[in-house]
Amino acid sequence: MCFSQIKAWTHLELETVFLMNDWGRRFCVLGVNVSDKAWVFESRQSFQTFCSAMLTVWTSHLPERETLAFITDVLDRYRLIVANQASEENTFKFYQMDATLAKP
Repeated sequence: MCFSQIKAWTHLELETVFLMNDWGRRFCVLGVNVSDKAWVFESRQSFQTFCSAMLTVWTSHLPERETLAFITDVLDRYRLIVANQASEENTFKFYQMDATLAKP
């Protein structure tokens, strides 16, 4: 399996990525850092614009006239799960994994 066959929402462990790409024989892992990140959008419209670009894997399967309603629904549901306080209602939260690799 290669990266192009992985669904956009899949979260892989570094070891899985190594096995899939046979990187284990070509690289050594010197370090891995996973951290919480958040992008705060100043408005719902800005967040919606971001999602219009980032959700194309899903929206490309919809008629164009349904795209805005889909994104609105996604943001409404996402807000219920992610926003712990009013100031987070236009915040995209995610994990960032950085790996330092070296050739053996």
